[in-house]
Amino acid sequence: VIGLDLSERCVTIAEEANPGMQLRCEDIAAMSFPDGVLDGLVSCHSIIHTPKAHIPRIFREFRRVLKPGDRLLVIVKAGSGEGYQDELLDIPTEIYFSLFTEAEISDYFSHSGFTLDFLERRSPYEFEFKVDRIYAIGVKNA
Repeated sequence: VIGLDLSERCVTIAEEANPGMQLRCEDIAAMSFPDGVLDGLVSCHSIIHTPKAHIPRIFREFRRVLKPGDRLLVIVKAGSGEGYQDELLDIPTEIYFSLFTEAEISDYFSHSGFTLDFLERRSPYEFEFKVDRIYAIGVKNA
């Protein structure tokens, strides 16, 4: 298991919480892995702070690093729209959010060379932000 994050600070926090886990500061749109080497890939809320115009490139990168026949799991927040918010958890900040529909996620998979195996929307748990989540699993086509 290898964890990636674009933020050095987030990598440091993850290292402190997960001693011994391999973590790297990398852009998921341009990963350092050779082609076709990963057995699976999990993108858990990894694209929700990315403008939608860049999402197809990220999915192509996911496809590039996966072995044929292996799986991609993507978890995002459900909704429509994208843009900057000026607060998070009542803390003033400028943060970018993209929310996705099931149709958008399905299209990202199919247009990037994946066969969608599973797509589900669920309500948030009590302790989560009050927005639905979308879970999608696709298989990299040969």
